[in-house]
Amino acid sequence: LLETGAAVNQARNTGVTPLSMASQQGHLEIVRLLCVAGAAVGQFMDGGVTPLLVACLQGRVEITQLLLEASASVNQAKENGATPLCIACYKGQVECVRLLCDAGAAVDQARND
Repeated sequence: LLETGAAVNQARNTGVTPLSMASQQGHLEIVRLLCVAGAAVGQFMDGGVTPLLVACLQGRVEITQLLLEASASVNQAKENGATPLCIACYKGQVECVRLLCDAGAAVDQARND
């Protein structure tokens, strides 16, 4: 599909993109292909959720690393102020927490709810 010019950032009515779906499902090679094809790593879904937030929520360590390497914003928060670090801590995703901290995540950024 990418070779025929498929729109890599085309979102469903809920804002779900191919990148966010692949991040959630743990499809590392698809995430890699989409990033190379220019997928917007910071594109929001409903509620301000990004592919990085989804990867951290699911504990997808390799995908988290790949998205950070593709310049995903380490401190980009959901509408309620929850950052990828907040989500990873809440879910006990230790390796994701380590990656986010190494990438410069703000450890004192508060939620707003």
